[in-house]
Amino acid sequence: HEYLIRPDFSPDLVSIAQQRDIIMSSMEEEHCDWASKTKLERFKKIKFEKSPIYGHHLRVSRLDGSSLPKSDPQYVELAVQKAGILFTTLKLRKYSEEYKLREEEYRAKQSGIVRQMVQTALT
Repeated sequence: HEYLIRPDFSPDLVSIAQQRDIIMSSMEEEHCDWASKTKLERFKKIKFEKSPIYGHHLRVSRLDGSSLPKSDPQYVELAVQKAGILFTTLKLRKYSEEYKLREEEYRAKQSGIVRQMVQTALT
């Protein structure tokens, strides 16, 4: 339940939203690359997720975990849970951190716009 102001209200928000979209498409490309690398079906076997603890990451079931290239220097295992094996890559981690920074920047600009709207409504 995240409420966001449409970026159309400010050129700054438009710029940040575009940067976020570019980063998201890069993360989705990384998801696609790992789906082809592991020969697992994208969206069915290897899933792209976001959690408050790990940020954006990939998940496979524990049964499909044997297809993961654990010797790959890009591979970083985050956790083994009942839901499956959570992992990320060095690129995906970098993109996830950049995306988080853009989200924080967007929220900061958004809160300023909300304050201005409330002040305008009060007058």
